[in-house]
Amino acid sequence: MVSCQVAFVLIAASSASAHGGGVIKGALDVLRAGDPVYVDATAIPTLETAEATRLRESIAAAGGEIYVAVLPADAQHELETADKVLEAIASGIGLDGAYAVAVGGQVRAMALGTERGDAAALAERARDQYAEQGLGPTLADFVNRLAADRRQGSDGPPMAAIVALIGGLGLLALLATLVRARRRSSVG
Repeated sequence: MVSCQVAFVLIAASSASAHGGGVIKGALDVLRAGDPVYVDATAIPTLETAEATRLRESIAAAGGEIYVAVLPADAQHELETADKVLEAIASGIGLDGAYAVAVGGQVRAMALGTERGDAAALAERARDQYAEQGLGPTLADFVNRLAADRRQGSDGPPMAAIVALIGGLGLLALLATLVRARRRSSVG
């Protein structure tokens, strides 16, 4: 499943290059340079400077690995849909984490690699709750939801540890049963 997503994303990225890719390339250049938030100067709606700064701070507090690009609707001249723009951004960065784009106000999100949770569903919930308040509150809520999801996942042991523990306990029970059976057969 993941390899299919990666292949699809790579196709989307090569398609962006074929169409010029100016808007998407600008976002990729900034995001690759280490800034987790890119805001195109021509994007409508947009983020105010203070909103972008708070978003960067929230991303850092969440542990990083969250990338946000605010792009004009023109990005869809490079790729047909906001979803394809998102895929091109994610594949262009190529790191594990959560990715969100706002293309002409259309907010889309996805996760790559080991990122927990469903970034798309978290973005949809943020959009549903904050769309009327604007792009800044919507993206801030999305990052906060990701951070909460990450904290919730780190509070307990990972699923692999639970499975290993259960398997280990089952093996101990089996060994105890075999030892008892052997003792009974040697006594009797």
